[in-house]
Amino acid sequence: MKNMCKRNIGIILLLVMTILLIPKQVVTAATKNITIEQYIELLIKAMNVTIDATQEKPYIAAAIKTGLLEKEDEFAHEKEMTRTECAVLTNRADVYLNGNEVTKLYENIVKLKRISDLSNITKKYRDDVVQVFGKGIIIGYTNGKCTQDREFRGNNTITHSGAKAVIKKLVNKKKRSVMSPDGQLTRTTKLPVNAKEFDYVLASFPNSFYLMKFEYELGKMSYKPKLGETYWTPAEAKNKPTYKGTVAQRREMLDKYLYYWCDVIKKNLTYRLNVNYKTIDDTWSKGLCATFQNESLSNIKEYIKQIKQNKVIIKSSIISVEPSTLYYGTGAYIRVYVKFKVTNAKNMNNNLIYGRIYMPNLKLNKWHEGYYDIQINGHTYGDGSEYLVSSSDLNDFWGKQYKTKILKPSFNKKGDEDFVDGYYYFK
Repeated sequence: MKNMCKRNIGIILLLVMTILLIPKQVVTAATKNITIEQYIELLIKAMNVTIDATQEKPYIAAAIKTGLLEKEDEFAHEKEMTRTECAVLTNRADVYLNGNEVTKLYENIVKLKRISDLSNITKKYRDDVVQVFGKGIIIGYTNGKCTQDREFRGNNTITHSGAKAVIKKLVNKKKRSVMSPDGQLTRTTKLPVNAKEFDYVLASFPNSFYLMKFEYELGKMSYKPKLGETYWTPAEAKNKPTYKGTVAQRREMLDKYLYYWCDVIKKNLTYRLNVNYKTIDDTWSKGLCATFQNESLSNIKEYIKQIKQNKVIIKSSIISVEPSTLYYGTGAYIRVYVKFKVTNAKNMNNNLIYGRIYMPNLKLNKWHEGYYDIQINGHTYGDGSEYLVSSSDLNDFWGKQYKTKILKPSFNKKGDEDFVDGYYYFK
C-alpha cells in the first residue's frame, strides 16, 4: 500500500512539473483570441508592406511607418485585441490602402445614433469605429427586429477567425456589407417579392414590413393610376417633382428634411404610445399638438380627461420610423414599426390611444406590434420645413393586407354604388 501511495505521488509530481514546463508560446497558441501584435502582423502582410527584418520588432516598426500605430506603445501589443482596437487598426489600414474618404454616411451614423453603444467607446477612437462600421467592415450585432441601430461591443475581444474575416473585407471591397445611406445594414437575400419598389431592403426588417400594401393600393379610383404621375413608390419618391417645381428641388428637399420628418413622426408616436394617467399634463398635450398639422389642442385635452377616468398607462418598446419607405399617393406617407403595450386600463374598450385608432386585437399587458403608414403634409409651396403629421390614424383594419406580387392598376367594368361606370384598383 505504501509503495502504491509513493507511486501515485510520483505521478502527480511528474504531471505538475510537466504543466509548469510547458512553454508560454504553446499556451498562447492554444487561445482562440488574437493579440494586437499578431493582428498587426496579419495587417502588414495583407497590405503588402515590406518589413525591415533587422528591426527587433519589424511588424511594429512597419505599423508605425505606415500609420497603423501613432507610436510604439499606443496599445499593449501582447494583450488580446478588443473590437475597438481592431476597428482603429483596420480603419488606418484602409486609409493607407484606399485613402481617407469622408462621406455623409459617417455623419448620419453619428447623428441618427446607428451605433447604440458608441458612447461607451473611447472618444479618441469613435471616428475609426464609425468609419469601419459605415464601410461595412465591422458591422456589430443586431438589436432585434425592426431596430435601426446596432451594438458594436467595442470592449469585447476578437478571435483569430474573426480577425481574418475582417482582413478579408479590408482587402476585398466586394466582401464588405452594404450599409444604407443613413447607416443601416442592408440585405440581398430572401427578399420580398416587391423589393424593386424600394431602394434597398434592411437586414433587421422582415419581409412583412415591405409587403404591406401602400395606401394608394387599398382604395378605388375614378382615374387610372400611373406610376410617376399619380403615385410614387419609395424607389421613385425622389423622382417626384415638387408642386410647380422640379425633381431637383424634390431631391434637395428630401436631402434637407427627410430625417426631420421622421423625427417629427417619432415624437408624435412617442407621445401617443407612452401615456400615464398619473403624470400626463399640459406639457404632454402641447408637445403632442406641436407634432400635428391641424389637430385641436382642445381635443387632446378632452382625451386626457378620458384616460384619467379610465386610468390608462401605455408604454412603448420600439418606435422605428424608416426613411427609405417614403412614398406618395393621395399624400406623403412614411412607414413605421411600433411595439407597445397597455399596462393599465379600467376598460379596454374605451379610447386608449389618441387619434383615430382601430386595433381590435389590443389586449391588456400584451405587447402589440404593428406597421403603420403615417401621413405627413405641409404648405403647398413650402420647402419641407413645416411638414407635420397630418393624420392621427393607426389602423389594423382587415388584419392588414399584404402583397404576393407587385400590384398593377386594373379596371372593374361592373362598378358599384359609388362608381357606377366602373373603377380602377390595384390587383
